[in-house]
Formats: sequence, structure tokens, C-alpha cells
Amino acid sequence: MVKKRGGMMDFPLISVIIPVYNVEPYIEECMISLLKQTYHNLEIIVVDDGSTDKSIEKAKATTQGDNRFTYYTKEHSGLSDTRNMGIEQATGEYFYFVDPDDFIFERSIERLYHVMEATESDIAVANYAKYIEGAFYHHSDNLRTVKLYSFFEVMQLIDQYRDDMSIALTTVWNKLYKKYLFDDIRFPSGKLFEDCFVTWKLYKKSHKIAFIESIEYAYRSTPNSIVQSYSPQHLDRIESIEERIHYLAGTDYPMEQLYRFYRAELDKHMYKLLEYNCDSIYYEMLKQKMIKIDKGDYSFLKN
Repeated sequence: MVKKRGGMMDFPLISVIIPVYNVEPYIEECMISLLKQTYHNLEIIVVDDGSTDKSIEKAKATTQGDNRFTYYTKEHSGLSDTRNMGIEQATGEYFYFVDPDDFIFERSIERLYHVMEATESDIAVANYAKYIEGAFYHHSDNLRTVKLYSFFEVMQLIDQYRDDMSIALTTVWNKLYKKYLFDDIRFPSGKLFEDCFVTWKLYKKSHKIAFIESIEYAYRSTPNSIVQSYSPQHLDRIESIEERIHYLAGTDYPMEQLYRFYRAELDKHMYKLLEYNCDSIYYEMLKQKMIKIDKGDYSFLKN
């Protein structure tokens, strides 16, 4: 529904959800990037996950006077619960997620909205660049070519191991979603790589997925990122792939690529467990899985 305000036609309301936890050095740049958006009809939901630094004070100071920003505070329980709280508060027709140590470009949300409308898609995905110490690193030519994908096609792109396209499609940020997709989908509490449990389910519900080559998101690589450290909880990544295999094994999806992707992840995590001197029980657990799939036995993945 289109609303009127001040005699001008407005675009639909988009809910921007930002989970915040101890990102004081970066939060101001994130907030400024939202203030500069050319798409104005936004409600920006900032959820503080019990930060112990001055992240929220900085954010509020930066956005003071802009009533599109609403702040909520909760006890610290992790990224999934924080995003879920933002979803519960959101009233827009579309959802967009930003992590608070990242930032977006002036036309990012506007471009995704127009792509979604022009293609009648349920999800519009853009490309991204890594941002490291003030420099951008990207694999795209930053064109504005738009491609349309089905669920199976997106899954095959995700399963291209160590491919930047896989990252662009797997993360929850840098995408515009129709609200209905989240009616029965939430982030799993307490999991690392929570995006990997969720985005494929959103694609599954979608009738059409649009991808624009344009770089619309700056992903900041920080020392505190989960990809810069390792613990046995990182095995949540393996669990997310197994969950997807359970579903896809009963469909017409070509499983060979997914099995190769799964094996490569097993190999990577086995190496990491050794590198970080983690309890050998985790290594042995993955080793037994590796032995089975090397023998062509995938039965344990289909139960």
C-alpha cells in the first residue's frame, strides 16, 4: 500500500535491522551510511545486545533528531536473538539487515528496491566488497547487470567452495527481503554462522531471486570477527550444511556438488581443529564422517 505524506507519494516502508554488540570504533560510520540513504522511507531498528562499551551512545549521538531510528536494549545473548528481536519489532513491507561494523553506500537500498520491483522478485541480492584498513577489495566488475535465479540455481552457486559469490549469497546482509519470508523463519539461538541456517530457507520460500552485480555493501574485516579465530563452536557450520543436505537429498537437486562442498568443509575444519589444539574428540567425529563419505556412504546425512 502506498501512503501519502506531505502531499507526496511515498515508497513502501523498509525495515533496516541492526544488531549491536561492542562495536564502538565502527558504529558511527555505519549510522552515517544509513543517514545518507537516497531511499528515505525507512524504519531503522537498532538492537543493543547488552554492549559494555559506548556503541549505543555513539549511535544515538550520530542519529539524534532523526525519528526513523528506534533503539532497543536486551541482555547479551548473541547475534541470532538480537536479530530476531529486530524482526519482531519491524513493521515494514521489506527487511534489510546491516551489521554495525559494516556500512553501505548511498544508493544501496534504493537500488535493491528497484531491482526487486522491476523483476517482481521476493529477494534482491547485491554484491559486496571487503573493507580492510581503509581499502576496498572486491571480485566484481561493479556492473549493474541483473540476473534471475531459482532456488536450485542459487544453491548451486552457494556450493561453489571458496567462491566469493557463495559468500554474497549466504550472508543475510546486503539483501532486500519481502517481509512474508520471515513469517515462520528465525535465526537459531546460540549458533555461529547463523546465516547459513537461514538464508537457504528464505530462498526456498521465494518464487524468484534477483542478483545485481553492483557493489552495495562494505564488509569490514575486523580482528574480532568469527572468521579470524576458531573454536569447536565453529562446527555449527558443518551442522548447517548437514541440515541442508537432509532437505535436498529428497529432491531433484544434483547432490554431487553439495557433497563435494561438504567434504571440503570437513577437511577445512579438521585442519582448524588441529591448528588450534582443540579437543581431539571433535577431530575424530569429523574423521569418521570423512571416512564414510570417501567410501560413498552418505546414509548418515539423510536420516
